[in-house]
Amino acid sequence: MRKLSFYLLSLLVVIGLTFTSCDEDTDPVAPSITLVSETGYTSANATVEPGDSIHFKVDVRKGDAKLVDLTFKRDAIQLEESPYDLEDDSDIVIIATKAPAAAADYTYDFEVTDKDGESASKSVTITVASAVGNVISYTNKTLQAPTGDGTNDNNIASIDGSLFGYADATTDAEQGKADLVYFYGPNLVEEAIICAPNDVPTEINSGYADWNVKNATKFVSASSVNFDAIPADDDTEIVNAVNNPTLSKTTPLSVGDIWGFETASGKKGLFKVTALQEGYNPGDYITIDLKVQE
Repeated sequence: MRKLSFYLLSLLVVIGLTFTSCDEDTDPVAPSITLVSETGYTSANATVEPGDSIHFKVDVRKGDAKLVDLTFKRDAIQLEESPYDLEDDSDIVIIATKAPAAAADYTYDFEVTDKDGESASKSVTITVASAVGNVISYTNKTLQAPTGDGTNDNNIASIDGSLFGYADATTDAEQGKADLVYFYGPNLVEEAIICAPNDVPTEINSGYADWNVKNATKFVSASSVNFDAIPADDDTEIVNAVNNPTLSKTTPLSVGDIWGFETASGKKGLFKVTALQEGYNPGDYITIDLKVQE
């Protein structure tokens, strides 16, 4: 009986060891991955502005097998110099990238793989949000029909709302302030037009030929914008409306028309026609309100 008990006990031990061995064979230890939380590095969901630099510090450690590589993806698309080769047992990988230009949520994935094909992964969501800026407003700005001597105020500077004539801008700095030029005509074509300084028709003050600085302002129609509702602390509506402007001048203007423009320096703005006395005589004019990025 003692021999039988000893035999049964030995058998149970062997069976136990066998199951333990099987468990070890079927449950390999995978590698691990951690996004290090340190100043200057992103380790969790975050919000950035378009084009911002983003840095990750990735800590990877081996499990049962040696490490092979680390892949880095944004919205399932592999980025940068990924995959990164890794040291056998552990490694720290510094990844630097830039946020996309378009405002949206982006998923960044990190995956480490070992030589046995085991892997571990981390992901974070980076929200790209357009920076909101203030809006400067100028009201009741009256641009006069230009005269042959260039003294009427047919130019306006969006940077400060100042009005001046062709002959008043005698220096490069003064000429460089002009973003919008008003004229009526020219010749037998009777139409009110606002255009870029670099595209003034030759019939108007000799096409500003004597100016050294002629800004290349670009225009786009913005008829659907609720101009009066744009707040002073949010330029989002302006940024969205002035998307890839390509025109060097407006089409013929009427009261109520709204146009977007982008200056040579990259500032975006809108103007609305509030009054118009058509003609090319010294007393004729157009009056506009402007809203411009600060």
